[in-house]
This record gives sequence, C-alpha cells and structure tokens, in this order.
Amino acid sequence: MSLREENRSNFLDLSSEFLSILLPFLTMPPNVEVNHSCILPSPKIPSYLPHCVHLQKPRKVGVLIQFGFEADILEIHLNELKDMVDYFFILESIQSHFLGVPKPLIWEDIKNQDRFERFLSKVVHLVLDDSDLPTSITQGKGLDAEPFKIEALQEKLRWLKFLRWNNITQYFSDDDILGFGDVDEIPSRDVVFYLKHCKIPSDPVDIGIWFPFGKINQAFQTDWPVPDHPFTLGDPTYWTIKAALNANKFPSRNRGTSLGYLLGGMHMTHYGYLPIQIVEYFTASESNHETVLTILIPILRNLSTSSLRTVEMELGGTPKQFNRRITSMENFKRQFPYEYKQIVQIPWFYNCNRNRYPSWEGLRDTRLY
Repeated sequence: MSLREENRSNFLDLSSEFLSILLPFLTMPPNVEVNHSCILPSPKIPSYLPHCVHLQKPRKVGVLIQFGFEADILEIHLNELKDMVDYFFILESIQSHFLGVPKPLIWEDIKNQDRFERFLSKVVHLVLDDSDLPTSITQGKGLDAEPFKIEALQEKLRWLKFLRWNNITQYFSDDDILGFGDVDEIPSRDVVFYLKHCKIPSDPVDIGIWFPFGKINQAFQTDWPVPDHPFTLGDPTYWTIKAALNANKFPSRNRGTSLGYLLGGMHMTHYGYLPIQIVEYFTASESNHETVLTILIPILRNLSTSSLRTVEMELGGTPKQFNRRITSMENFKRQFPYEYKQIVQIPWFYNCNRNRYPSWEGLRDTRLY
C-alpha cells in the first residue's frame, strides 16, 4: 500500500528535521588525529590472484562511487586507492534513496577539510538535481512501493554523466577501466594494481570483498557472493570503457554475476557511528516508514546523554535476523584459512588508524560523548 500523501509530507518534515540536527556530526572529522607514521604500502600481486599477463601500457583507472553520508568511509576509500586511481567520480543526489527525502550535498561540506583537501585534484563531483530527476521521483510518488527506484536511476545517470565528462576531456580511452560501486565497497590496493597492469580474467570482472557487517571481528554470508566464495560480496565491478559502451543497458555493479572475479577488499557497511545509523534508517533503499515510526522514533524521543552509548550499541549491532549468517573471525580463520587469506583485506589506512574509527570495534566515538 502506498504511503498516503499527508503521511509522506509529515515523514519528510521529520526526516529533514533529523538531518539538520545530524549534519554537523555527519561531516565532523574524527577527534583522533591521523597516524602519520604509517607508510603507504607498496602494491603487489598476491599468489592467490591469477597469473599476471602484463600489459604493454598500464591502464588508467576511474572509480564511480555512489555517496550518501559516510564521510569517514570515503576518507578510508580515497586513502586506500589514492595512487592506484586517476579519478574518483563521486556521485551525490539531492534526493535520498528512500521516499525522496531531501539530501544535503555532503561533499561540498567536507571537501576542504584537511583529510580531503589533498584529493581535490582527483575528485570529480557529479550531482543529481531536479534537472536529472523525473517529477515522479522528485515528488516521491510510489517510492514506498518501488524502494530501489532512485538507486537504480542514480546508477544509470552516473554513467551518463561520466560519458559527458569524458567526451569533453577525452581522458579515458577504450582500454582503460572503470570501477562501479558504492562508497563502502572498497577493493584492496593489490586488486586494483592487478587491474591496472594485468590482463583481466573477464570483462567486466567482479571483486569479491569481505563483508564483516559492522564489526571488524566477523564475516557475513551474503546474498550476492562471487562463485564458490559465500562470505564475499561481488562488488564493485570493473569494466573496460569498451565493454561498458557495449553493455546491454548501462554498466554498473554485477553483484557476483560477471564471468570472472578477483578477490580481496572490505565492504565497510553498517558503520556503527550513531549519526550514520540514524540517518540510514530514513534514507537508505532498504528503509521502511513503519520501522522508522515504531522503532527509531520512540528511541530518539527518549534519547538522553546517558543513553547514547546504549542506543549506539543497539542500532550499530548486527541485525538479529542475520545472526545465523555470521561467523566470528576466529572461527572463519580456523575453518577456512585459505579463504581468509584471499578475501580478508583490511584497508591500510583504517588499519593504521583504528582508534580514529572506534565504532568498527564496538567502542565509543568521542565526537558524541
């Protein structure tokens, strides 16, 4: 049943109010300084990847990232691949995925922070505004019945916007390669180094990445793995420009269905930082207005400084319905040692700055209390 118009209007008003309160916390840099003693690791081709047939000339690499509110995860993503990627195309929309909730452009707020300023020359900011979105989208019609409609449209439009950019700049050629994914789908440096320098096993090719689901000490059995690796997510997907231009519809993430795959990386989803958890309740494609009204709103109405930690642990924990698909990292490593070696690749910048993002280990974030 479609959400009645007056209820949708009230929901949008409430969501906008929450966003205005949360925005300073969503864009605020972590309180813990970056560990500058860490050195960017040299890329290598691990033995578990296919034998590298070297190209005569390295490919240029572009990454098309759908970006919502996860500034901390974007920081980790950019640092992981900064010397592997020629351009990061960061796509934002003025509408969130759920019910068309109006969304502020986060990159505009954060791009001049110290943590992002050094990437400005490599970032192309793509914006979806009212001129890109049909009236049915901007007015939110039927979006409760088709929750992934905006997300699918964004995946199509980011490709079209890239093409317009590349038609002007002529920077990427047919043999160069593009990665399609979300900000939290981070392939390892070694995998992207392989894509840059070696003949790829298929075109397009999926990257099977480890899916800890909110806590660094576990692994999740996903719905979209690459073949024979159930604890992977089959995203992002990399295409040569030539293959992307010849795609049946538009190139995007293939979620483990491409003819070939490589392994290694991390899906940094369900980040436990409380402002992210709250905002995803009423903006993500998977959101549900009844869940927001019956679970989130009562929690927030009773929220106090003393209860922040309890709420953070409650919302940031792995959803109970997925417990049967979770295994501890200790068990995973013991039962599947070779699988563990192949897929569990922790982004180097996160690994060097774990206390900067304490929510991944279930610890409190001092930006809040």
